[in-house]
Amino acid sequence: MKKDNLKKTTLLFGSIFIITSAIITADAQNKFLKQDNEDILIYTAALEHGIPSQSKRILMLEDSLIDTFSSNDENLAENLSKELGISPKCFEEWSLINKESTSVKFKISSELDINFLSGYDIDTLFAGDTAIENWKQFNSLYKDYDGFIAISRIGYNDTKDQAVLLLEHHCGPSCGTGKFINLEKTLNKWAVQSTLTIWLAY
Repeated sequence: MKKDNLKKTTLLFGSIFIITSAIITADAQNKFLKQDNEDILIYTAALEHGIPSQSKRILMLEDSLIDTFSSNDENLAENLSKELGISPKCFEEWSLINKESTSVKFKISSELDINFLSGYDIDTLFAGDTAIENWKQFNSLYKDYDGFIAISRIGYNDTKDQAVLLLEHHCGPSCGTGKFINLEKTLNKWAVQSTLTIWLAY
């Protein structure tokens, strides 16, 4: 009798555990998908705002940029938040999640006319002795593109209604720009509020 009760209790707790795990997993998956969708909307808004006006097609690195600025400026979050008018929390999170590179390929809207370059592609294209040679090779292979875009992962504030990312446009040995883009969410729509150019090649 005791064995039967023990077996029933074990089965009951096992069932509760499986159901609870399924609920937690489904909830986590929904949060992940919701966040993934937010990322897609932000990247779309940033790209539509940040690409050169003459570009009809976009060539983009599939791997994200990393934070190379914070190690040189411990007040980066505070300084950039003042310049862009955005929460320091956005930059703190931005710096944290951009310590390593990751693929952003599947977070870019398929509605945009985009082709992707891998890290191997870039290493191969820019393996020549001089920047002029490298860009000559690039332009011969990618005639329909005005250089290429690279983008970081997104930093959010606590309420997830402000976001910041870094977008770079590389277009030649003496052509390119890098800028932080501040976006805000109003009525479920993300829009660029301000930008801050941090490097310029000319």
